[in-house]
Amino acid sequence: MPFATGVTFGAGTVLAFEDPDTPDSYVGLPNVVDIGEVGEVSDANDVSALVDETDIYSAGPEAGADLEYSFNHIPSLVDYQAFMGLVDAKETVKMRVTYKTGDVATVPVLMLGKKMAAAQRKEKNTMKVYAKQSGKSVWTEAS
Repeated sequence: MPFATGVTFGAGTVLAFEDPDTPDSYVGLPNVVDIGEVGEVSDANDVSALVDETDIYSAGPEAGADLEYSFNHIPSLVDYQAFMGLVDAKETVKMRVTYKTGDVATVPVLMLGKKMAAAQRKEKNTMKVYAKQSGKSVWTEAS
């Protein structure tokens, strides 16, 4: 899929994880409902000297985001079970996000744990996975 030439929406975005038994093979997670932001930014570091009358800044090291993935909790999905096993083991997993824009981000992510959302009478049951980006994202164009 080439890069989009117009406005796109989040619907149709695909989240996948690298199959630990088959490197460079990704398994989709169709029950994901929110993936959060993807990428990294630098902090601005003050490098001003006493003589400087205006603050001077330099870009510091890049840091990835704290991540939260939200899922419709459907424990019978085999691929979802496999992913949750990686979360429980606190593994670092390559995650791939394919956007409708044609952008693909592959990101190493350290899984930190999960929490079931509070059950509410008129709300779907969801599971939230907590993670931390652990390395630089690689951006490509979808093929």
